[in-house]
Amino acid sequence: MVAIGQKKGVNVDLWGYRGPQGQSIPGAIEYILPAGAGTQAWPHSEAKFQRFAAYDIVHFGADMGMADAKAILGQLEEPFTGGTWALAPAVQQLDSILFG
Repeated sequence: MVAIGQKKGVNVDLWGYRGPQGQSIPGAIEYILPAGAGTQAWPHSEAKFQRFAAYDIVHFGADMGMADAKAILGQLEEPFTGGTWALAPAVQQLDSILFG
């Protein structure tokens, strides 16, 4: 995901980007950590939260160096189809095909 911003001379730091109100990818990951770990209920009743849905994005945050994400890896619920995080880097092998 972050590597996409580095392609074709665009040079956009997606990981470090902050929106007008401080929005960021790390901020979004921090927000879901308590619900993903099962230590707090999801605060939005209008949007059902399944704990396994946090699996890949929390692993991504951990790999990017987020200490809080690393700390809860053992508490995550693995998706019923199995986690795909171990396969995620394989997509980058297609960069030469996708981006020429």
